[in-house]
Formats: sequence, C-alpha cells, structure tokens
Amino acid sequence: MRAGKIAGMLVWGVVVLQFVACSEDSSSSSAGEEGGAETGSDVLLIDGFGGSSDVDPWTKPEVDTSSWWGDGPIGKDTDDPDVAECGVFGVPCDSNSECCSSYCVETEEGYKCTNLCSEVCPEGFECKAVLNSYPDVVTICVPIISKLCEPCKTDFQCNGGKCIEIGGDTHCTVDCSVSECPSGYDCVAAEDGSSQCLPSNGTCDCDASSAGATRVCAVTSELGICTGFQSCDPVAGWSECDAPDAAHEICNGLDDDCNGVVDEGLPITEPCAKESEFGTCTGEAWCQGGAGWVC
Repeated sequence: MRAGKIAGMLVWGVVVLQFVACSEDSSSSSAGEEGGAETGSDVLLIDGFGGSSDVDPWTKPEVDTSSWWGDGPIGKDTDDPDVAECGVFGVPCDSNSECCSSYCVETEEGYKCTNLCSEVCPEGFECKAVLNSYPDVVTICVPIISKLCEPCKTDFQCNGGKCIEIGGDTHCTVDCSVSECPSGYDCVAAEDGSSQCLPSNGTCDCDASSAGATRVCAVTSELGICTGFQSCDPVAGWSECDAPDAAHEICNGLDDDCNGVVDEGLPITEPCAKESEFGTCTGEAWCQGGAGWVC
C-alpha cells in the first residue's frame, strides 16, 4: 500500500517537470521571434522565396526570355543546352530541322530558312500553302523563282507552273496569263486551258549555250531500233536523227536490222554462175561481208 503511494507521487513529478520544460521551450521560441532569431534556423532561404512576407513561395517567378533571341543570324542565343539554336529567315540550311520555322526552302542562292505566313511575305516571296502532315496544311513564304524549262516530275516542282512533256521529256513551264514570256519562248494554250510559256524551238535543252552540241538518238521500226546522232540548232532545235531505218539483212557487212550482228540469218552459200567465151560454169557463192556474195 505504501509502495503504491510512492509510485504515484513519482509519476506526477515527471508530468510536472515535462510541463515546465515545454513552457520554457515555448517562451524561448516566442522570444526568438520577437528578437529576430539569428541562430538555430533549419530553413535555408533562397533569393526570392521565403525572405519576405510579401512573396508567395509557391508562385513561379517571372523569367525574362527576351535575351533568348539574339540579333545575329542564329535564332536562340542562350547557354542553356536544352534550348537548341535554330536558323531564322534567310539563314542557309541543309534540312528543315535547322530552321526555327521548320522549313528549309530552295532559293536562287541555295537552300535557306523561311518563315510561316498568313498573307504577307518579304519582297521576292509569296505566301504558299504546303502539306505538313496529312491532312494538316501550313502556309510559308516561298521565293518566287522561275523554274522555266527545268526537269520535273510533278506540277508541285514548278512554282506555280505546269510540268508537261517538252521535246520528249517533262519540264516546267511558267504561266503567261499575267506576264510575258522571255525571249525564245511563246505563250501557248495548255490542255487544261491555262496559258504557259513554251520554248519556240520545241526543246528545253537546245539553246544558244548548247549550239552545235550532239546527242544520241534512235529510230524505231517493226524490224528493230537503230541509233544515230542529232545536232543542236538554237533556232530550229534538234536536227532529225541520222539513224537509218531497220531493214532485212543482206550480205553487205552491215547490221541492217540494228540488232548488233552483221549479215546474220543468211544462207551459208547461194548458187552462182560465171560465163565466159567458153561457156557458163555454175558453183556456190559465199557471203564475204563488204564484198558481197563471192562465187
């Protein structure tokens, strides 16, 4: 009984001591706040956060990004490796990925970066729609370049002109409904009703710069294909092909049917006869190429 009373008194003593200790800690903390606690802080203050009651530590600070774009030919000017540099309008390029607009276009001075547009473009350029990723279409500034008489596969390669057959190959034309054709070209109505500039001599690869040049040509018939040459006349165009027409083989040492074999398909011999003052003798003639049949 006595031991139980002693244990109870000990417990109450411990409770009183803890209460006093807590009160002292609380008083010390309050005093530190009133006096501006100089030591013992576990909070690391970062510039702009937590240093003033006027700043909300959970608000993202505003960052001036104006310095990211320099005045030079390269778009983004920053030491941040995560911000890639890109070419602005007019900067030479080899691929779309090098340009800020993601478009590298052909100009008269080579390939250069261009801009996206809505209606207006710099002088010498026009705003054209291009297919981005089907069915999305974007508009970019495209240089006004004449592709007249350049080789092509589709109209898209002709900068507003048509890709049509000229002189046996497909070449670009230029619309002449609003402007005149250059010298050496005629404004001709195309099959679709539009007016296009076409070379007066009927060919795109024979002009003053290639006068007198020759090229290989061919003449086709039922018996074969024979090759020859044509020469360039800037006014008249390419001359007629000087290749012969394929023909049946005869004994003459020539490839008459143009198959690469001379005097083939002929009999080994042919009957022949020779006459003299003493009479006529018969025999066999053999094909001797350029000498013909020799009896």
